[in-house]
Amino acid sequence: MIEIDGPGRVTIGEEAVFDVYVDALGEPYPVDDISNVTYLLFDASGNLVEEGEAEADSDGLWVVTLSADT
Repeated sequence: MIEIDGPGRVTIGEEAVFDVYVDALGEPYPVDDISNVTYLLFDASGNLVEEGEAEADSDGLWVVTLSADT
């Protein structure tokens, strides 16, 4: 299961951080067993703005940080 926690709306020019929780059968998925977590960022018109990789924090938790320049 994947769950994402973060702001529902992002303002241009401000940093935004999203926590991505990954688990299997209710247990945090080991970081060593995941090669990467990729995110896609779309604007309000549905255009792809950015694609990137989340940073591993701990088992079951990855973090996506959108810079203020995004």
